[in-house]
Amino acid sequence: MEALRIGLELERKSIDHYKKSAQQTDDTAAQEMFNKLVDVEEFHYDMLQAQYDHLTGSGFWFDIAEFRMDAKY
Repeated sequence: MEALRIGLELERKSIDHYKKSAQQTDDTAAQEMFNKLVDVEEFHYDMLQAQYDHLTGSGFWFDIAEFRMDAKY
């Protein structure tokens, strides 16, 4: 559980870093890259959160299709 909490924290920091980096550059290609990285890190965060919720019983269970995360990519 602690590893999941650490993973969530690190993903959140990555998201914040890439968002800030996208805002600080005028280079359109760099902004697109940073925004894509934000999307990827947000997906990672969501997956870790789903696993945490599953293990703690505080969220959905993976075998109940409340929504599909595999269709994101």
